[in-house]
Amino acid sequence: MSYANVFAPNGFKPFMGDAIKSAKTIRRPVLANRAKTASATETILSAGDAYTLDANSNALHAGPNDVVYGIVLAIELEAVPTIMNAMGPVSVDQILAAYSGAIIGIEDPSVYFEVQADTFATNNENGLYNLVDALANTLFRIGSQSLGVAGGPGTQFRAIDIVNRPTDNAYGANARVIVKLSQATS
Repeated sequence: MSYANVFAPNGFKPFMGDAIKSAKTIRRPVLANRAKTASATETILSAGDAYTLDANSNALHAGPNDVVYGIVLAIELEAVPTIMNAMGPVSVDQILAAYSGAIIGIEDPSVYFEVQADTFATNNENGLYNLVDALANTLFRIGSQSLGVAGGPGTQFRAIDIVNRPTDNAYGANARVIVKLSQATS
């Protein structure tokens, strides 16, 4: 039997329920040696991270005060000169601070995402909240962002409902919830 609400944030995961159409995805470049935004904890981008855009439409790790344009679905495969004479694609799970590359992002406000909330109650349904940013896990190559309900109202995500998973989810601390982008403009 699984345990309810075990604390293990791993970012925003697409939640395809209720016959949701295919997500609108877009490729966004990521520059090497990029600066972090004023509210972000770092510059690393992982699958499941919320991202914002700079003036040139390059993706940046989003913090709780940034406009969230989308969620990183995947990191683009690219050829590396030292592997198979630059003929073989190399998969990476994170784009670290000194690396450039590209992400495939979901910028579709009709797509649901599952994420862990710091707390959640029935009166939080349909509310607007911001993310809680944390350092990425570079050992397991996963993001650590979650939804911050306890901090009060925000603008980045609309909390829809708790994930209907009775064996390992309950209202209260560390609940798994369904959210949608509320700032996506493209």
